[in-house]
Amino acid sequence: EALVQIREEHPHLVLGAITNGRGDVTQIPRLHDLFDFSVSGEEPSVFPARKPSLDIYREAARRAAKLRRSQTVTDSAQVTDDELVAEEARGWLHVGDDLANDVVPAKALGMRTVWVEQKDEGWRASFSTMSPEEDAARRALAESAAPDFTISS
Repeated sequence: EALVQIREEHPHLVLGAITNGRGDVTQIPRLHDLFDFSVSGEEPSVFPARKPSLDIYREAARRAAKLRRSQTVTDSAQVTDDELVAEEARGWLHVGDDLANDVVPAKALGMRTVWVEQKDEGWRASFSTMSPEEDAARRALAESAAPDFTISS
């Protein structure tokens, strides 16, 4: 519902999805009209740069910038890849449900962030393949996160 409302009220926005999964939201019938692009950590051009790697976020920023530039007339000034990513990141609002995978890397690139806090995350522990050491490292990373906004679900 929220994405439909955003699309209707702000049709000029470029909406993308960043995932570690294999799915491409632009190929899912219920979702393809809501997103302009998708970046998967499983894509050959991205792997092994899965979230929380900054590289998957840089790739998303490049794709968004390419789409945005195709929608507007721009001057012919050449910009470096780093400048392009930094420029795109400044106008970005990243929404995610994982402090370590979503908020920390997006903030590191200068993006504003919204954390969708889920009250009961106990189900994640039952599916996790992380070692206790990996879990401790993720928890420490999550504790360092400072989202700009928080939405509780």
